[in-house]
Amino acid sequence: EVIMGASIVDIKNMGDALRNTGYKNIESAVSEIIDNSIEANAKNIFLILREGIAPSGRKVVTEVGFLDNGDGMEKAVLGNCLGIGASTRQARKGMGRFGVGLPQASLYACPLIEVYSWQNGIENARKVYLDIEKIKNGIQTEIEDPVLTAIPEPYADYISYRTLSEEYDFTKNGTLVIWKNCDRITPKTRGPLTERLEASLGQKFRYFIHDGVSQIKIVCDENRDAAIDVAPNDPMFLMDDNCVLCKEDDPKNLYRRGQDVGLEAPFELYTAKGTGTGEIDTPIKYV
Repeated sequence: EVIMGASIVDIKNMGDALRNTGYKNIESAVSEIIDNSIEANAKNIFLILREGIAPSGRKVVTEVGFLDNGDGMEKAVLGNCLGIGASTRQARKGMGRFGVGLPQASLYACPLIEVYSWQNGIENARKVYLDIEKIKNGIQTEIEDPVLTAIPEPYADYISYRTLSEEYDFTKNGTLVIWKNCDRITPKTRGPLTERLEASLGQKFRYFIHDGVSQIKIVCDENRDAAIDVAPNDPMFLMDDNCVLCKEDDPKNLYRRGQDVGLEAPFELYTAKGTGTGEIDTPIKYV
């Protein structure tokens, strides 16, 4: 008789285990996705929050979309991007650990992930998905090949997007990651969540933002006029575009960027002894 080997991972029973991925909080999960966008040379990254009604009856964030105009993924890479443990990272430009981040970070927040990616035009967008409920029920047994699929509403609205002062173009290359049916986001409501993300992303990605490499915008889909551009959140208060600034002659009173004119960073580099960099050579005698 032929004895079949048992599979190493019983994927149907792994659903809940896959979701306990060891991410500390929603900020680190969100950062992982944004880090992937920066890694893909995205100039603009939109973090789109959508609200729904919780069982308790209050409005909470139930879906999060990440839209970027980075390089996009070719079909083979897209097909593998939701595989657990798959990594396409060789170079380390961003901050992610192993590039295993996309499915794990996403599953921390939600049981259903959709990824769309396109190169040479939005009409080439292809979709893959991972659905923990379908995996548990044995309906999804593998990541199916990427399928040509139009970008769904309301995200299609953002592909060519203009505000009063800026135009954003995601039509050439890019990626859209959607976290659906989010059930583990805290804080759950839009205002506090936005504040947390703004502070955390501003700190983690401050150099990218400050140097003009990437810009991160947090948009609430139901209230698009109140979108926020994440400002650098520099713990050393040295950046002139920091989220906390002051006036030269009055460093005690702090302002947010754009609140007044003539604002500057509360601190400056210590440049004694004419070094200019704030670094001082101190000879050390070894015994």
